[in-house]
Amino acid sequence: MRDQFVEITSDGESILKTLQAIIDNRVVGKLQIPDTKYSWITTILDIKRTGGSSFLSIERIDGLESLLSKFPKQEVSLEFMDKGGVPCRFRTRVVEYRFNDIWSELPKEIYRIQKRQFFRIDTPPGAKITFRMGPAQQEKGEMKNLCEGGVAFFTEKDLNLHAGDLLNDVTLNIPEGDERLLFYIPQAVIRRMSKPSGHERRTLYGSEFLGMSKEIKEKLMAYISQQQMIVIRKLKG
Repeated sequence: MRDQFVEITSDGESILKTLQAIIDNRVVGKLQIPDTKYSWITTILDIKRTGGSSFLSIERIDGLESLLSKFPKQEVSLEFMDKGGVPCRFRTRVVEYRFNDIWSELPKEIYRIQKRQFFRIDTPPGAKITFRMGPAQQEKGEMKNLCEGGVAFFTEKDLNLHAGDLLNDVTLNIPEGDERLLFYIPQAVIRRMSKPSGHERRTLYGSEFLGMSKEIKEKLMAYISQQQMIVIRKLKG
Protein backbone atom coordinates (compact mmCIF):
# COMPACT_ATOMS: atom_id res chain seq x y z
CA MET A 1 0.00 0.00 0.00
CA ARG A 2 1.43 3.38 -0.97
CA ASP A 3 1.41 6.04 1.76
CA GLN A 4 3.21 9.16 2.86
CA PHE A 5 6.58 9.04 4.53
CA VAL A 6 9.03 11.68 5.68
CA GLU A 7 12.58 11.65 4.35
CA ILE A 8 15.11 13.81 6.20
CA THR A 9 18.00 15.40 4.33
CA SER A 10 20.73 16.49 6.75
CA ASP A 11 23.83 16.33 4.54
CA GLY A 12 25.11 19.87 3.94
CA GLU A 13 25.92 19.33 0.26
CA SER A 14 22.48 17.83 -0.45
CA ILE A 15 20.75 20.68 1.37
CA LEU A 16 22.62 23.25 -0.74
CA LYS A 17 21.71 21.41 -3.95
CA THR A 18 18.03 21.32 -2.99
CA LEU A 19 17.99 25.02 -2.09
CA GLN A 20 19.88 26.02 -5.24
CA ALA A 21 17.39 24.11 -7.41
CA ILE A 22 14.51 25.95 -5.72
CA ILE A 23 16.27 29.27 -6.42
CA ASP A 24 17.22 28.45 -10.02
CA ASN A 25 13.68 27.36 -10.85
CA ARG A 26 12.14 30.43 -9.16
CA VAL A 27 9.87 28.19 -7.13
CA VAL A 28 7.12 30.00 -5.23
CA GLY A 29 6.48 28.66 -1.75
CA LYS A 30 5.01 29.47 1.65
CA LEU A 31 6.62 31.06 4.70
CA GLN A 32 4.88 30.60 8.04
CA ILE A 33 5.46 31.44 11.68
CA PRO A 34 5.24 27.95 13.22
CA ASP A 35 2.12 27.09 15.21
CA THR A 36 0.36 30.34 14.26
CA LYS A 37 -2.12 31.49 11.62
CA TYR A 38 0.45 33.78 9.98
CA SER A 39 1.67 32.71 6.53
CA TRP A 40 2.79 34.40 3.30
CA ILE A 41 3.64 33.44 -0.27
CA THR A 42 7.34 33.99 -0.90
CA THR A 43 10.45 32.91 -2.81
CA ILE A 44 14.06 32.23 -1.92
CA LEU A 45 16.15 34.71 -3.87
CA ASP A 46 19.71 33.54 -3.33
CA ILE A 47 22.29 31.99 -1.06
CA LYS A 48 24.47 34.79 0.29
CA ARG A 49 28.01 34.12 1.47
CA THR A 50 29.79 36.56 3.74
CA GLY A 51 32.44 36.32 6.44
CA GLY A 52 32.80 32.58 5.98
CA SER A 53 29.08 31.96 6.57
CA SER A 54 26.15 31.32 4.23
CA PHE A 55 22.61 32.65 4.56
CA LEU A 56 19.32 32.35 2.69
CA SER A 57 18.10 35.52 1.04
CA ILE A 58 14.29 35.42 1.19
CA GLU A 59 11.89 37.85 -0.46
CA ARG A 60 11.06 40.63 2.00
CA ILE A 61 7.67 40.37 3.76
CA ASP A 62 6.17 43.56 5.17
CA GLY A 63 5.24 43.27 8.84
CA LEU A 64 7.19 40.06 9.47
CA GLU A 65 9.79 41.78 11.66
CA SER A 66 7.26 43.17 14.13
CA LEU A 67 5.31 39.92 14.29
CA LEU A 68 8.38 37.73 14.67
CA SER A 69 9.77 39.94 17.44
CA LYS A 70 7.16 38.36 19.73
CA PHE A 71 8.82 34.97 19.28
CA PRO A 72 12.24 34.57 20.96
CA LYS A 73 13.56 31.97 18.49
CA GLN A 74 12.92 34.25 15.49
CA GLU A 75 12.13 31.02 13.60
CA VAL A 76 10.06 30.58 10.45
CA SER A 77 8.93 27.53 8.50
CA LEU A 78 9.21 27.35 4.71
CA GLU A 79 7.61 24.92 2.28
CA PHE A 80 8.38 24.53 -1.43
CA MET A 81 7.85 21.92 -4.12
CA ASP A 82 11.06 20.48 -5.56
CA LYS A 83 11.41 19.84 -9.31
CA GLY A 84 9.88 16.38 -8.84
CA GLY A 85 6.76 17.84 -7.23
CA VAL A 86 7.71 16.62 -3.75
CA PRO A 87 6.92 19.03 -0.88
CA CYS A 88 10.06 20.17 0.98
CA ARG A 89 9.76 21.73 4.43
CA PHE A 90 12.33 23.20 6.75
CA ARG A 91 12.76 25.67 9.58
CA THR A 92 15.25 28.50 9.71
CA ARG A 93 16.09 31.38 12.06
CA VAL A 94 15.87 34.93 10.71
CA VAL A 95 19.08 36.85 11.44
CA GLU A 96 18.68 40.14 9.55
CA TYR A 97 15.94 42.27 7.99
CA ARG A 98 17.22 44.22 4.99
CA PHE A 99 15.69 46.77 2.62
CA ASN A 100 14.96 44.29 -0.19
CA ASP A 101 15.19 40.88 1.48
CA ILE A 102 15.41 38.87 4.68
CA TRP A 103 18.46 36.84 5.66
CA SER A 104 18.13 33.59 7.57
CA GLU A 105 20.37 30.73 8.58
CA LEU A 106 20.75 27.75 6.27
CA PRO A 107 18.55 24.88 7.49
CA LYS A 108 20.22 21.93 9.19
CA GLU A 109 17.54 19.56 7.90
CA ILE A 110 15.03 19.47 5.04
CA TYR A 111 11.97 17.24 5.30
CA ARG A 112 10.63 15.74 2.06
CA ILE A 113 7.09 14.32 2.12
CA GLN A 114 6.97 11.48 -0.40
CA LYS A 115 4.79 8.60 -1.46
CA ARG A 116 6.40 5.19 -1.65
CA GLN A 117 5.36 1.61 -1.40
CA PHE A 118 6.72 1.43 2.14
CA PHE A 119 7.72 3.85 4.88
CA ARG A 120 11.49 4.29 4.88
CA ILE A 121 13.43 5.50 7.90
CA ASP A 122 17.05 6.36 8.53
CA THR A 123 18.60 3.90 10.95
CA PRO A 124 20.46 5.13 14.05
CA PRO A 125 24.27 5.14 14.31
CA GLY A 126 25.55 1.69 15.15
CA ALA A 127 22.84 -0.20 13.22
CA LYS A 128 24.51 -3.24 11.62
CA ILE A 129 23.61 -5.94 9.13
CA THR A 130 25.21 -9.37 8.79
CA PHE A 131 24.56 -11.94 6.08
CA ARG A 132 26.08 -14.91 4.31
CA MET A 133 27.04 -14.97 0.66
CA GLY A 134 27.93 -18.65 0.68
CA PRO A 135 27.75 -21.70 2.96
CA ALA A 136 30.16 -20.25 5.54
CA GLN A 137 31.23 -16.80 4.38
CA GLN A 138 29.71 -14.12 6.61
CA GLU A 139 29.86 -10.44 5.76
CA LYS A 140 28.74 -7.34 7.61
CA GLY A 141 27.77 -3.79 6.81
CA GLU A 142 26.42 -0.57 8.28
CA MET A 143 22.73 0.09 7.73
CA LYS A 144 21.72 3.39 6.10
CA ASN A 145 17.94 3.15 5.98
CA LEU A 146 15.20 0.61 6.39
CA CYS A 147 11.64 -0.11 5.34
CA GLU A 148 9.24 -3.01 5.64
CA GLY A 149 10.38 -4.30 2.27
CA GLY A 150 14.17 -4.00 2.47
CA VAL A 151 17.31 -2.34 3.75
CA ALA A 152 20.06 -0.17 2.29
CA PHE A 153 23.53 -0.66 3.74
CA PHE A 154 27.17 0.33 3.31
CA THR A 155 30.12 -2.03 3.15
CA GLU A 156 33.72 -1.02 3.74
CA LYS A 157 34.86 -3.21 0.86
CA ASP A 158 33.27 -3.88 -2.50
CA LEU A 159 31.72 -7.33 -2.23
CA ASN A 160 31.21 -7.48 -5.99
CA LEU A 161 27.48 -7.95 -5.55
CA HIS A 162 25.13 -7.27 -8.45
CA ALA A 163 21.37 -6.87 -8.90
CA GLY A 164 19.77 -10.27 -8.48
CA ASP A 165 22.40 -11.70 -6.11
CA LEU A 166 21.02 -13.40 -3.00
CA LEU A 167 21.98 -12.81 0.63
CA ASN A 168 21.27 -15.55 3.16
CA ASP A 169 20.72 -15.51 6.94
CA VAL A 170 20.27 -11.74 7.08
CA THR A 171 20.30 -10.28 10.60
CA LEU A 172 19.53 -6.64 11.39
CA ASN A 173 21.06 -5.39 14.63
CA ILE A 174 19.66 -2.01 15.69
CA PRO A 175 20.49 -0.08 18.89
CA GLU A 176 17.43 0.93 20.94
CA GLY A 177 18.35 2.76 24.12
CA ASP A 178 20.47 0.44 26.25
CA GLU A 179 19.32 -2.60 24.28
CA ARG A 180 19.60 -3.88 20.72
CA LEU A 181 16.80 -5.08 18.47
CA LEU A 182 17.44 -8.13 16.29
CA PHE A 183 15.47 -9.00 13.15
CA TYR A 184 16.22 -12.23 11.27
CA ILE A 185 15.29 -12.51 7.57
CA PRO A 186 16.08 -15.82 5.82
CA GLN A 187 16.98 -14.23 2.50
CA ALA A 188 17.25 -10.92 0.64
CA VAL A 189 18.02 -10.01 -2.95
CA ILE A 190 20.21 -7.14 -4.12
CA ARG A 191 18.19 -4.64 -6.18
CA ARG A 192 20.73 -1.84 -6.72
CA MET A 193 24.21 -0.69 -5.81
CA SER A 194 26.18 2.57 -5.83
CA LYS A 195 29.96 2.62 -6.08
CA PRO A 196 31.96 4.98 -3.84
CA SER A 197 31.90 8.57 -5.10
CA GLY A 198 32.55 12.06 -3.77
CA HIS A 199 32.73 12.20 0.01
CA GLU A 200 31.27 8.69 0.39
CA ARG A 201 34.02 6.10 0.09
CA ARG A 202 31.89 3.05 0.78
CA THR A 203 29.72 0.96 -1.54
CA LEU A 204 25.97 1.30 -0.95
CA TYR A 205 23.69 -1.68 -1.62
CA GLY A 206 19.89 -1.70 -1.71
CA SER A 207 18.14 -4.98 -1.00
CA GLU A 208 14.65 -6.46 -0.85
CA PHE A 209 13.61 -8.94 1.85
CA LEU A 210 12.44 -12.45 0.89
CA GLY A 211 10.69 -15.09 2.97
CA MET A 212 10.24 -12.98 6.11
CA SER A 213 8.08 -14.61 8.78
CA LYS A 214 4.81 -12.96 9.81
CA GLU A 215 6.09 -12.44 13.34
CA ILE A 216 9.27 -10.65 12.25
CA LYS A 217 7.35 -8.61 9.69
CA GLU A 218 4.92 -7.38 12.37
CA LYS A 219 7.79 -6.50 14.73
CA LEU A 220 9.62 -4.67 11.96
CA MET A 221 6.48 -2.73 10.98
CA ALA A 222 5.92 -1.76 14.62
CA TYR A 223 9.48 -0.47 14.94
CA ILE A 224 9.30 1.52 11.69
CA SER A 225 5.92 2.99 12.64
CA GLN A 226 7.30 4.06 16.03
CA GLN A 227 10.29 5.79 14.41
CA GLN A 228 8.03 7.41 11.82
CA MET A 229 5.89 8.97 14.55
CA ILE A 230 8.99 10.40 16.21
CA VAL A 231 9.95 12.08 12.91
CA ILE A 232 6.42 13.43 12.36
CA ARG A 233 6.27 14.86 15.90
CA LYS A 234 9.64 16.51 15.32
CA LEU A 235 8.41 17.95 12.02
CA LYS A 236 5.28 19.41 13.61
CA GLY A 237 7.15 20.48 16.79
